[in-house]
Amino acid sequence: LTYIREGHADLQAKEAERKLDFVGKQVAKLNTERTRWDAAYGRGLLDLDAYEDKVKDVQSRLSSLQAEQARL
Repeated sequence: LTYIREGHADLQAKEAERKLDFVGKQVAKLNTERTRWDAAYGRGLLDLDAYEDKVKDVQSRLSSLQAEQARL
């Protein structure tokens, strides 16, 4: 029975690690997206309103992912 519990705990730990890895990759993608919006605004490809909308969207998704990271 102890062996089964240890196996289950190991599976849970691996699943949590997999989820953290996935969330970490998503955070990295959002950081890259933010950098692209910053560059586009800096080159004058976006007006201020469009830029602010894009940044708010990225920040909202980033906040959700960071909350998920904290939960895990």
